[in-house]
Amino acid sequence: MNCAFVWIKHPLKTLWLIISLLFLFPIAYAQELVDLGFLAPIKYEINGPKDHENFPSLIHALAYSQKKEAAKVKAIKTYSVHFKVQKIPSKGFETTITLYLQPFIGDISLYNFYWPQIVLPSLKSFKIIMTNDKGYIYVKNVEINDSNQDTLLFTFKHQRYSSSWDINVKDVCWKQSKSEDEFRTIWRWMNDYQSAKFMLNEENKLTPPSNNYSKLIYKYRWIEIYNQIEDATFFKELVSKMKQDPDQLKNKIEIRKYIINREIAQLTNNAKLIFNNKSFVQAYIKPDLDLYSITQKDRSIYSPIYYSFNPRNKQAFCFSLLDSIFNNNRNKKREFELYYQKLSMQKIDDNIANKSPQEALFQIEKFDAFYSHAEYLKKSSIFSHYKSKAVYGIYLSYIQVARQALEHNRVNMAMKYLDQASLVQRKYPSEIINDIYVEKELQNLVKQALERYKKLIDKGENESAKQVKEGIIGLMKHFGFKQSSS
Repeated sequence: MNCAFVWIKHPLKTLWLIISLLFLFPIAYAQELVDLGFLAPIKYEINGPKDHENFPSLIHALAYSQKKEAAKVKAIKTYSVHFKVQKIPSKGFETTITLYLQPFIGDISLYNFYWPQIVLPSLKSFKIIMTNDKGYIYVKNVEINDSNQDTLLFTFKHQRYSSSWDINVKDVCWKQSKSEDEFRTIWRWMNDYQSAKFMLNEENKLTPPSNNYSKLIYKYRWIEIYNQIEDATFFKELVSKMKQDPDQLKNKIEIRKYIINREIAQLTNNAKLIFNNKSFVQAYIKPDLDLYSITQKDRSIYSPIYYSFNPRNKQAFCFSLLDSIFNNNRNKKREFELYYQKLSMQKIDDNIANKSPQEALFQIEKFDAFYSHAEYLKKSSIFSHYKSKAVYGIYLSYIQVARQALEHNRVNMAMKYLDQASLVQRKYPSEIINDIYVEKELQNLVKQALERYKKLIDKGENESAKQVKEGIIGLMKHFGFKQSSS
């Protein structure tokens, strides 16, 4: 009844529906399945010994994070390949190739970062080749725009086909998702991530000062340390932008900051705050000492995240809180600044004595930033005289280590420390008038390399001599020497 009503009420629309069905169904049923099966899988394999030369950073990173030898690193990416050929009347044949990504095998995690897309390359292109006994019949180039999907499907038409023909996948091309330099940057961020995670775990074990005012400034400074972590490049790029946060570092830092802020609120509401300037200064510098202690335990292959902080970050010094605490008490503020200067210089001296020049330079720059904002220290030249002596001492220590490296024929190490000495000189030109020590040691370095070159030539070891000669030329270019100066 309803159908009749529709037919009478909408004759043109009903006619169009019937004609459409007549066209659609015959076409669907007319497709004849000619062939169906599997092709050889498409496979990519990372092998430590084979790929170390082409992808040294990746192999090294996998070996380090998986705690194994580079020669034992292995990872495999595989697509199973299915094909289906259908005959379409008066239109030839239609072939569908379907690729199914199989579970990854091997070393595809960097620490806890399960990131197969960055370890293994993506499929870029391949060829489908159909052949008979007489040779090639049909070749189809398949370009892949997005290989991040688990299933890839490609359909194409051709005029001839027989189930006796062979179908093969040939000329498979892969594309690395990141260049060597890009991967090294991401790997460094991963290590910063590990270092920040280590710092968070260690900070939870620390014992804060007992005095309430001291505890207050101590906790405020740790809040600023966590703010610096969240402001670090690795956090912005790796965690926030790339959404790579396998250990929930972002959430853990937010929770830790929430707990510290709650403790700060409780301390602020405490009416029995007792101020002691000496213990207050010790509490103020304690986070720096704690951080240094944590970095000594951090076994990262890169410098701990602490050294990527901006030592001149004004917020890290909590100046607003200091002003609030001192409340225009000029004597207490002056006493605080002088005692903090004394403790800071002691810390720098200890770093120099313990042969920790990186930490010493970091603390010099850090205190220099505090000094520039201090109200009373500028009236004294104590730190400026001290800084000249300390920086020059660090500069000479780099020269000394470079000289010792040269004596043991460790040329690369010598170059590294001479580089560091030059960097110190360029950063503190007023404290170090010239870098004649660097020039002298560089001349010794070139002289030593030339002597080795001559000995190799005399022995007839021309290939080794050639490598040494290239190293000498590179050394001269690196430090701006003229070749004639040799």
